[in-house]
Amino acid sequence: MSDILVTKIMLGVFGSVPAFDTNFKRGCRVATFGAKALRRIGGFSQDYAEPINAYRVPTLDFIGGEHTQRNYTRAKVIDMAFFIEGPPSAKLPAS
Repeated sequence: MSDILVTKIMLGVFGSVPAFDTNFKRGCRVATFGAKALRRIGGFSQDYAEPINAYRVPTLDFIGGEHTQRNYTRAKVIDMAFFIEGPPSAKLPAS
């Protein structure tokens, strides 16, 4: 299984890691899913904890469209940020 498939499943089911798709890997400057990449994501999460937590808004109910009691996970917010905004300035040094 590819890193993309594994991490997309982990994001969708557990919300535990961003999906390692092309946009994310380019923005986060990682090549593969592993310990080094997870440390990099952890550092990014700590450095940007305030804005990440600010975007942990409630999810929506699939049928009714109403807000639920569950908030987006930090990993999902990071995944969305890299998808929408691309890489964060020069904050992450090249590996």
